[in-house]
Amino acid sequence: MQTVGDIIHQLIPKGGNDNDLKQCPLWPPDVFAVVATLAKKSDCYCQERFSKNFFDDAYQNRVKKAAEVWRSSSGNYQLPEHVKQLWSKLITYAAQSVSEKYYLASQECWWDIALELLAVADEASQGIGFKSKHNNWVDAVFWENYCYLVKKSLFSTAASPKVLLNDLPYSLCKEVSKDVLCVQPKTRTPQVGCTLRSWSHNLALLPSVNQVKTNWHLTLPERKKKLNIMLVPFPYNVPTVAFIGKEDEKRFCINQIWLKPEKESRAKPTRFFRALIEEAEEEIGEIHGVVFPEMALDAEIAKKIAKELTNVPSIEFFITGIKGENNRNQVYSSFFKAGTLSDDAVQSKCHPWFLDKNQILRYHLGSALDPSIKWREDINIADRSMQFHTFSDGASMSYFICEDLARIDPIQTTIRSIGPNLLVVLLMDGPQLSSRWSARYASVLADDPGSSVLALTCFGMVRRSIIPGEPTPRQIALWKEPNGNLKELLLPSRSHALVLSLTLSDVTEWTLDGRSDETQTVNITLTGVRAITHHNPPAWADTT
Repeated sequence: MQTVGDIIHQLIPKGGNDNDLKQCPLWPPDVFAVVATLAKKSDCYCQERFSKNFFDDAYQNRVKKAAEVWRSSSGNYQLPEHVKQLWSKLITYAAQSVSEKYYLASQECWWDIALELLAVADEASQGIGFKSKHNNWVDAVFWENYCYLVKKSLFSTAASPKVLLNDLPYSLCKEVSKDVLCVQPKTRTPQVGCTLRSWSHNLALLPSVNQVKTNWHLTLPERKKKLNIMLVPFPYNVPTVAFIGKEDEKRFCINQIWLKPEKESRAKPTRFFRALIEEAEEEIGEIHGVVFPEMALDAEIAKKIAKELTNVPSIEFFITGIKGENNRNQVYSSFFKAGTLSDDAVQSKCHPWFLDKNQILRYHLGSALDPSIKWREDINIADRSMQFHTFSDGASMSYFICEDLARIDPIQTTIRSIGPNLLVVLLMDGPQLSSRWSARYASVLADDPGSSVLALTCFGMVRRSIIPGEPTPRQIALWKEPNGNLKELLLPSRSHALVLSLTLSDVTEWTLDGRSDETQTVNITLTGVRAITHHNPPAWADTT
């Protein structure tokens, strides 16, 4: 039988403050980690006693007042008296079984205390993980420690801040080890269902780094209203010989033959894509992001393109699928600030692609892969991780690869908890139709946590999905936004890219205990699509 005290001891074995379990931790994410874990293990947040009337005006005022005091302690590391009192009450239930479900409606219990502490810690962490305004203690501590982390990676002699958050960028916690669980910033609160994720605006409870590492990248952007993203469905042709089977292992790998048409051509794709951006700028104006599909490039060419993009002042991010080292299928992402590459990262695919008979026949791969065999993608999936980048003040984006969109564990748990405003899915798949699998799973994530989802495949695999002579489908991408229709995005004949114009607007979200985020949530909607054509394309860029 696990008790309230057992869980507190497991999470903060040294005690919360002054090595004394009776003392509440000083840092809000640590308190959140403890009480959110208690709520999760007990399932108390969905009990009948917590009806809408339970969280009355008196409750809302207590939470807001305590959070304001905690945020404005000006580096004195002082707990609000109300938080001290709540923690002291919680400790009196140390011997109480977490699985006990029966309480009288009129009887105060540790459930009430834990959920109120959760709310206060969440409110005290308002804005954490985003652009520092230096107007509250919690924000300033995060900012100081994040800067220290960045400087330490560049200069080993960087001075340590007063309160060192050793587990950044994987977790915000100070006392609770990342090997036990993690807490990260959060951007969207589900507005449907009843889950623990529906109880916080600013903090997300995540599994330990042993299951999945979450990296929070702070790029300090301003609040945006518009975003123009160019989608490049490269390669435009995927030959059958790109699929290589290892029959003794029932595995297959991808040979990026489209990158090697001739010895001297490795620089040519870079020039071609740079010319596409120039065409896009003439049509749209500023281009803020560029996205390529799964396995489109290799690391060398991706980094060359990233370097070239430093010459485009408006570019803020570049995301592409690459064939990485050590047998990895990866996303390479780079972020820019004022023409300088400020941050980059790689993230590996977490689930292999299984090619069965139906898919082998659909993509006409019978000459390369035996249809009687179920082929497993030969990739390394160890050490799973997720990257989250801030691209607007108050908004984050994340991405994953093909199969990861359809699999719940482990990364979709992370996606749903943090709730990125924009989720980019890189595919090596057929046409992106509203009737296919990618549309179904995108719709699920648009509902909960409320992400806008962009899925992009290469035109080469769209072509492979039809018999020669039949009309070629042209749906290279799809877009799904919260409370919006699913949109198939078509590439016109002889065009080479699409530019999506996105509008960012402020909306209000509510937690299940009735707390508003005061219109701080960012919602992303599609407001324009334009085709981009290279006027003198090479033979390998034919899209007719």
